[in-house]
Amino acid sequence: MLELLGVLISVVAMVRGRVALSLLIVTIYYYTYWFFGVNTSNLVFYHNLSDVGNILCLFIVFALGMRKYDNGVRVKGIKKGLAAFAIFFLIGLVVDLAVNHTPFVSVFKAIRNWIPLTLLLVCHKIKPKEGYRYFQYLIILTFCFSVLFIFEYVTNTTLTGAERTRGGERASLPWPVAVLVFSFFLYGRMGFTRKFRVLFLIVLFLNLVACGSRSFFISYVVMFLLYYVSGCMTIKKALLLVVVAIGMIVVFSTDNILSQRFSESKDDIASIRAGDDEVNGNLSFRLLLAQERLAYISQSVQYAVFGIGQVEERNLKTQIFSIGLPNENGGITQLDTGDIAWAIAFLRWGIVGTVLYVIAYYLRFVLYFQRRKSHFMARCFSFYLIVELFFVSFTYPEITQFFFWIPSIIGLACVDSEVKV
Repeated sequence: MLELLGVLISVVAMVRGRVALSLLIVTIYYYTYWFFGVNTSNLVFYHNLSDVGNILCLFIVFALGMRKYDNGVRVKGIKKGLAAFAIFFLIGLVVDLAVNHTPFVSVFKAIRNWIPLTLLLVCHKIKPKEGYRYFQYLIILTFCFSVLFIFEYVTNTTLTGAERTRGGERASLPWPVAVLVFSFFLYGRMGFTRKFRVLFLIVLFLNLVACGSRSFFISYVVMFLLYYVSGCMTIKKALLLVVVAIGMIVVFSTDNILSQRFSESKDDIASIRAGDDEVNGNLSFRLLLAQERLAYISQSVQYAVFGIGQVEERNLKTQIFSIGLPNENGGITQLDTGDIAWAIAFLRWGIVGTVLYVIAYYLRFVLYFQRRKSHFMARCFSFYLIVELFFVSFTYPEITQFFFWIPSIIGLACVDSEVKV
């Protein structure tokens, strides 16, 4: 029922011109793992919830394309970068079909994953106020789920269905977009009162401590440091620095999940420095996993350029790798490990494709926002993308999943506007 309700809300909202709400529903469908723990549904027939998001996304793109409104945003550089990567990707699909004999259904599924990027074609049709409203909804959603995750952890109950880490010993992870939302409150008010902003930051901080994610915690710290070193020193920055310092002291001087996790990482880091090829913790696992995949594709010119292609796990008959997350059959997940973006990028796109994606497309987004850094939201997005690329990508695969770009594409409609929030 919730699935049908979401579709109904999204369609009705779009028809009535409530673009922000419709875009939020689509975002939820793409991030179902983070909210509900699953991406599948048996309603009417077995399907992925993200595919429902794809259908709704196409509906939104069509509806926006019919608009006469134009916000004046021009992103030719970003589109050229995306076109270059798309051409490379299509050539790779031809190699998949002709050389690797990959089933067409697998190729179709790979093409289907590009649907969220169609929003880039109509970003000039999104009204700035709609973009701001979308991000306000995103903030409220992040707050609500963080509260629910903390409640589930404290009461040991299940309300959301989101997977709790370490077999339920820790709270559920905040979704990756929370890093962006966090930066919004560093740079602006986004139309919310000071009391709510403070409460939001407290709840997000408690969620971070309760889930014990070192990588997320470091990402938030880096985001704060980028904020702190950018621009001039203000009273607000000085007060925030004091508050953050006190918070860090409290976390690392008390016995909590996060401090325990950082303490456990010492041996892991020591083994990496010593050049040990054995997995001793999450960090060494991720680095060795990516190294194993990179070494494999480097043995073939075709794989180095295009990767192994879009073959699905079930069609991979030979066990190639020894490092990976356990699968439901008791073996090792060979392909989409979901644990480090670079392992997936190297396997799916090869070394050449990965470099092309980062340089031709990803960094063009960063530069676009950097050139407009006088707007607070542009600074938020540029720092968010930098943190995702250099930190979060080593622990989560989001930058290789194209729905990752939905907030950034919507942000394009906001950074050149003079909307006051």
